Amino acid sequence: MNKDRLKGLLMLDKDIEFNGFYIKNYKLKEIFDDGFGLDKYYYLTAFARLDKQLVISQYNLNDINKNESLYQIIWKELDMVYWLLNVLNTFTNLNWTIGNFNDYISYDENKKRIRFNEKTFDEFMILLKKIYFIRKVEPKIDMNMVIGEEAKKMAQEYLEETSNNDNKITLLSIIDGICGKDLGYTYFNIMDLTVWKLMKLFYSIEQNESFNLKMRVISNGLYDSKKNGNGFDLHWANEIKIK
Repeated sequence: MNKDRLKGLLMLDKDIEFNGFYIKNYKLKEIFDDGFGLDKYYYLTAFARLDKQLVISQYNLNDINKNESLYQIIWKELDMVYWLLNVLNTFTNLNWTIGNFNDYISYDENKKRIRFNEKTFDEFMILLKKIYFIRKVEPKIDMNMVIGEEAKKMAQEYLEETSNNDNKITLLSIIDGICGKDLGYTYFNIMDLTVWKLMKLFYSIEQNESFNLKMRVISNGLYDSKKNGNGFDLHWANEIKIK
């Protein structure tokens, strides 16, 4: 799907059509509900963090052919097969069962048979990450443009701290942080946001604060905005690039 079309649909809180079914675009209040639960959300979205080396190491699959894909490796471990089944049954609009050919089978409202297999796995996981995966903006400071040893030391400490913060930033901590700011969000009305909108708001706040910080640093003469002739490329309204 075109990335701009995807963003537009997510802005409208739409479910995302994909290969004959829909990926659900849950709101926070649905995730925190007893029928779902934050623990289940963390467990299922953790599947999107998997890569080949992590799976091989965790399951001691040292005899794996290096050319095998992540999807092929998943089918060597039954608990991973059921983990993916749980992901599909939670984040799509269909009820899936395990097929006979390393695939998953479901039927739409018109009784049309739909398969989920290796061909659709990678693109599905990319979309799932974009909608639900907790990510952070990559901190970026050009050290060549920082003036003074003390300022360089502070900039380096900032980069190291933000780079090591992945495990500290959670869905709950982001909600706490946003509700603690004077933005009009409370623990009640923020539940009407989808995860995607919450994260967009979080990244926008982070970018705006980074912009204001850089402007203060430049005004205090600690950052050479003209070095190399290109200044700095941060603006509060720049489109956010998420790693």
